[in-house]
Amino acid sequence: MFTKDKQFTEEKYKYGLESQKINLQIESARENILNFYNNNKNICDKALHYYDEFKNNQNKYICNPEGIKKELFRKKLHYKRILVITSNPIERGIFLRWLSEKNNGPLKTYVVNNNAYNIFHETDEISIVHVHTIETGEEPTKQVIDDTCNIFIPTCICSLGICYGFNISRHTIGSVFLSEKTDLIRINFRDSEKDDIVLELKSILSGNSSYPLIRILKSKLISIKSTSILSETQSPSTAVCEFGDFISANSLISNWKVKNTILALSGLNSHKLLGGEMEGGGILTSNIVQTKEYNKWIIIKSICDWGECKNEIIPNNLLYSKTIKDSLQAYAMSNSCGVFNNIICEMCEV
Repeated sequence: MFTKDKQFTEEKYKYGLESQKINLQIESARENILNFYNNNKNICDKALHYYDEFKNNQNKYICNPEGIKKELFRKKLHYKRILVITSNPIERGIFLRWLSEKNNGPLKTYVVNNNAYNIFHETDEISIVHVHTIETGEEPTKQVIDDTCNIFIPTCICSLGICYGFNISRHTIGSVFLSEKTDLIRINFRDSEKDDIVLELKSILSGNSSYPLIRILKSKLISIKSTSILSETQSPSTAVCEFGDFISANSLISNWKVKNTILALSGLNSHKLLGGEMEGGGILTSNIVQTKEYNKWIIIKSICDWGECKNEIIPNNLLYSKTIKDSLQAYAMSNSCGVFNNIICEMCEV
């Protein structure tokens, strides 16, 4: 299932540096983000309002945490258990508000071994158990999975959220990706728009999802457009639901030079490479996946940006840039939740 510590040659590194000079996009990431927001402002602002309502009225959607022993907690769960992990506050807010509305009332929240779990019973057989990491990244995700699997073994582990895309001409903000393969890379770099890049890629760990769910979903979703939980209608016609590969890095990518160099250094299949994020590596390195060859995991994430120009979409206007950034994250997360909602039952059937 895994390939560890892949070595990268000096030739690949030089190629990575050269690729920065030639891999220029017709439309910049900043222009693409701003154009998308302006053309889809209503649904994006609706998504941010959806999140803000949760943030300002959390007691309406989740109950006060109740401490409980793990033996009693296990008894509250059905036989089939989907563990959903979020890491970004907007991911958490959109997901929990939506889940609470499905529940027709606040979600029960239990604290076991310092982790807070929100529970929703989808059917008489399926429990959706949500946990939020203390911060983004590989290690916090690994820790929360390890802690959870000491309490119960999930039927399926799902990292649900947002990601950055690689191909502006092929995809659009709001497109939802499902993992077939995830490559964890550990990098050190100086992230600067002005300076030459200084980047060291230490190692790579690859995880192929042999989960039969992928084959089932491929036949069902490969041609279906992404849908949002905020509307009965489909998202903009260019948003798709697609299967492919993720890069999971231990550092936030916000510089096109770093992104392009990583692509060249990794030697990954650029056609199948869909997006990048920070939590998938925590699944690959978790104890249950490493030691038991547990294959029932999936990453479902939607593009919210292009791994660059994240914080200054409008130059010299950080406040409005943040509003746009948050709106696009909320919109993307609503799409991820829409796809998750469509496949809940399939996630427990294989």
